[in-house]
Amino acid sequence: MNTKQTWNHSAKILLAVLLCFACILSVAAAPASADNLLISSKTNFHYEHDPRLNPKAMADIVVDPTAVYGFAPSPDGSLSSYTAFDWSDPELVNGENGRLARIAYHESINEMYAMMNAMSIEGKSIEEIARAVSNKRNEIRLASYADDPAGLAAAKARNLEKYGHEEGPLPDELYEQYGSWETVLEKAFSTNSGMDACLGLYDDYYELYIMVGQIEDEHTAPASREYAVAAFIDAAGITLPDGTEALSAFTDAETVSTYYTAELAAAVEKGVLKGYGDHTLRPQNTISRIEAMALLSRCLPELEKTTDAITFADVPTWAKSDIDRLSAAGLVLGYGDGTLGASDNLTVEQVKILTARIEGADSASSALGLWTDTAPAKTALTAYIAAITDEDSADFIPVLDRIAVFDLDGTLFCETDPNYFDYTLLMYRVLEDPAYKDKASDFEKEVANKIKEQNETGKSFSGLEVDHGKAVASAFAGMTVEEFNAYIQEFKKQPMPSYDGMLRGEGWYLPMLEIVDYLKANDFTIYIVSGTDRLIVRGIADHSPIALPNRQIIGSDELIISTGQGDTDGLDYVFKDGDELILGGEFLIKNLKMNKVSVIMQEIGQQPVLSFGNSTGDSSMAEYVTYNNRYKSLAFMLCCDDTVRENGSETKAQKMLELCEEFDWIPISMKNDWTTIYGAGVTHK
Repeated sequence: MNTKQTWNHSAKILLAVLLCFACILSVAAAPASADNLLISSKTNFHYEHDPRLNPKAMADIVVDPTAVYGFAPSPDGSLSSYTAFDWSDPELVNGENGRLARIAYHESINEMYAMMNAMSIEGKSIEEIARAVSNKRNEIRLASYADDPAGLAAAKARNLEKYGHEEGPLPDELYEQYGSWETVLEKAFSTNSGMDACLGLYDDYYELYIMVGQIEDEHTAPASREYAVAAFIDAAGITLPDGTEALSAFTDAETVSTYYTAELAAAVEKGVLKGYGDHTLRPQNTISRIEAMALLSRCLPELEKTTDAITFADVPTWAKSDIDRLSAAGLVLGYGDGTLGASDNLTVEQVKILTARIEGADSASSALGLWTDTAPAKTALTAYIAAITDEDSADFIPVLDRIAVFDLDGTLFCETDPNYFDYTLLMYRVLEDPAYKDKASDFEKEVANKIKEQNETGKSFSGLEVDHGKAVASAFAGMTVEEFNAYIQEFKKQPMPSYDGMLRGEGWYLPMLEIVDYLKANDFTIYIVSGTDRLIVRGIADHSPIALPNRQIIGSDELIISTGQGDTDGLDYVFKDGDELILGGEFLIKNLKMNKVSVIMQEIGQQPVLSFGNSTGDSSMAEYVTYNNRYKSLAFMLCCDDTVRENGSETKAQKMLELCEEFDWIPISMKNDWTTIYGAGVTHK
């Protein structure tokens, strides 16, 4: 393979990744107003993504409770020259020589992207591009010290000592270190995550750290024993000791990270953490879900039972009592398929989910802790659950018949930013994806441009719902089911355009997730019945807090065939060894309105007792659930009346409220019933 062919084969993939870099940098690094940059109280600042889980960052910084953002440079790391800076002063940290300068530095990386893009268009080789971009990176690094002569001198001195010259690592040196020009180019876009953490920017560039290989995504990154135990101790409110003498009984106590020593000492003192038979703690090891649950149970000696315990098929006898306690308190729900995943590694994300549940488990009513006390929908639902779970009540519903159906967009998940998730996915695929946009059909482009115009002007197009379904089917035709899901996972990492602090895959309505968890804890089987493509809904739900198996996700459908089938009818083809399931390119049905009722009967096979929706597309489902039901049943409808925290519409909300009055549905006011929508770290622009 010649040089040009090598470029075509490998660098195009890298370019696609770096396109994501440019997108992140241009959005996440956009300067906020001066008022937003300054923080009035240091203790109120918390990162969504914990920098302590990033070894690369922690090699250069230390935890500092007095610092504006909780971290300061370490005297032993590469940022040691910044230790003299007063990291507790908000004006200095957020000023022109601090946070603002760092934001400007990140924006300058776009210059490297522009250079790379221009050179690739000119047909330059991967080596030529990597050399040019690496040299540009050196220039940018030194230029960032333009107003800091002492810092510039220190940087040049470090370069001289490390590389033998002041400008920084030369391309040939980088090639020798990494072994390929592709890796040299990728590394040129890396960043010092420790400095970002010190300046309040760690969350902004978190996806970048994943892309350049500094850390794993929290969805899959295994939690260490020390991280999980410390999180459980903090969430349980256990008092931390003044000293850490309790750790001295273990031979590897010195391997406990300094910022977790107090929590682990408390865990040892309380009998939560007992160590291994060889007198070790192994704090850096991964921890299985079953071991973590046992430790969590010890952290919570007094738990209030809110439901019957779930019986999991894979829980060993030694842990059953602990798991039963946690399950009965609504803290542990498993995978939704009758298993706990006992031997799986506990992930960082799962630690966060567990601690959030701990902090909200003070009483049964706190299961809906993100709802206002006076929310009529909350009152109606909790009264309903009390009645239908009471075996002595005339309204009692057997567990097998406790079925709830939820719409997705606008009911569980952000609906309009600026349009449905699946609409924006198609628009990206057809109009922006460098790997596909030049291959898109005229029909696909027509549909995508209609969506774009709708986003910009609000114009409606007759038949767009079905045309969109057809365009999705054709635009992703030939992908395996797994490849399509992987594509969706990458798209979920793009920033939400109308929000700060939220990615496309994170648009879950947190109060509605509480409803889902609350119903699960009361033995409901949950189904999503959406108008969105079924495979896209599964992709949205994958690696998300909704935690539903694919069999409980229903949506619009497209043809699925095998790789060897071609145009042969399924009645005339037999699946063979080596075949894979792929998207067949044909749209089948849009699952809206009456179609939702039909598919509920086809796939669930019985009448649900609870319905949650937000539009007239859900009205048939709501009426089906509440009409002539042998059990007590309710239908809830969300009203998008919050225009401050969400892309709401008072006009649409009022129309839905009137429909609720007409059909006796229970309205949910996003504005008045919820204390938050997406969480404290997310703001609507």
